[in-house]
Amino acid sequence: MENDVAFCEYLTKEIGVAAIPSSVFYFNPEEGKNLVRFTFCKDEETLKAAVERMKK
Repeated sequence: MENDVAFCEYLTKEIGVAAIPSSVFYFNPEEGKNLVRFTFCKDEETLKAAVERMKK
């Protein structure tokens, strides 16, 4: 992928798993362009389903 934003868009649209591009948290976005942030505030079944989708 080109950068964190493109990867997060792909995850959301194609895999159905949301992530936040880390570059938005940096004064210089280039510093975070290879990182993404996940938040795990779902029930266990939802998390398991997300893991299975990302394995593909």
